[in-house]
Amino acid sequence: MRRNLTRAGLALALALAGAVTGVEVGSPARAVTPAEVAVTPTRGGVASAIDGPITRAEIVDRAESWVDVPYSPTDLFPDVGNSRVYRRDCAGLVAMAWHLGSDPWTGTLPTVSTPIRRPDLAPGDILLDASAHVILFDRWEPDRVHFSYYSLGPTTARHVTHASIDKETLDGRPNSAYQARRYTRVVTG
Repeated sequence: MRRNLTRAGLALALALAGAVTGVEVGSPARAVTPAEVAVTPTRGGVASAIDGPITRAEIVDRAESWVDVPYSPTDLFPDVGNSRVYRRDCAGLVAMAWHLGSDPWTGTLPTVSTPIRRPDLAPGDILLDASAHVILFDRWEPDRVHFSYYSLGPTTARHVTHASIDKETLDGRPNSAYQARRYTRVVTG
């Protein structure tokens, strides 16, 4: 089951979290506790373990659960299963979607992924500019030129559709800087 946090729902969740903890949105960095945010399980109700094997469907479901989560270089946010909290930036989105136990940044994502050819991109893979940014691949359109992806920064996490693999830039950065990569623990299914 896919879950979409609407802006109003997110604002309500953040307001409730502030009411429970006495901390205002925008205050100094802190981790949001699992009790502060109600979430739903991934499709099929079975979630992966932290750092364990994970299906492509679960990766995409986890990324979808963060759509509209606001970007923050310092604050943390829980994953869909409340198993842990993650940074709210581009690498944090990927770490959360892959259900990692570590907090990689773009320069260390290669330690948990392997390079692949762009035509082989499949749901849950990434396009990585190791010096600056990462986006999580969702799916190809029938023409295998256009695709959709998840991105976080500089405002909110979003699902981008009808992007072109041949465009000069992707998510505001040079397309040529991105390398296609696959998480080492992804499983088919």
